[in-house]
Amino acid sequence: MATAHPPIPRQLFGGAVQVSLPIQYQDLALIRQVPDNQECWLDSARDALFVLECLEHDASLNFQEAARNSWIDLCNINESKQEDMEFTFAIDTGTVRGLPESAIIGCGYGFQRVKMGRAVDINEIPRQQEERRVQVEICVIRLPSVATDLLLTLSTPCCLNQQENGDHAYSATFQTILSSLEIKDWRLFG
Repeated sequence: MATAHPPIPRQLFGGAVQVSLPIQYQDLALIRQVPDNQECWLDSARDALFVLECLEHDASLNFQEAARNSWIDLCNINESKQEDMEFTFAIDTGTVRGLPESAIIGCGYGFQRVKMGRAVDINEIPRQQEERRVQVEICVIRLPSVATDLLLTLSTPCCLNQQENGDHAYSATFQTILSSLEIKDWRLFG
């Protein structure tokens, strides 16, 4: 039986944010281009992906609308069909420490059916893409004092036929990410 390695602190956005991730997660920016407002870390053995994204805060949206829009945007990016989405969301104010009192935090999870891999091979020949059921754990942190929303997602492929039992416990990896998240330099937000 393999021994689990303890998570290690990772510096994101040039050290402005720190989060602990399992050792097998690698910075995706070392492999491909990642937008400046994102940090992406990949566990290639499980195809699990952690993303921290800084988004412009839209004060015209209430928290539930902002969370729902983030979920729908993620589904659109993943080309997941509307009827394939399942999603629950609950406000969780004690998850992340060290945030301003004005911060609003919500965590949820859902499932998507996502095509994995590229639609064409290296020679630009179309290929069959594998469709996988992906569990997405999501946390939206609204920071109106710095006009920013943080979107944290952990996407992990699971069996297409796997059924959830209605009771959801967040993965140990997601819990570690949230409990270790620390903003070290608030100048990141302008």
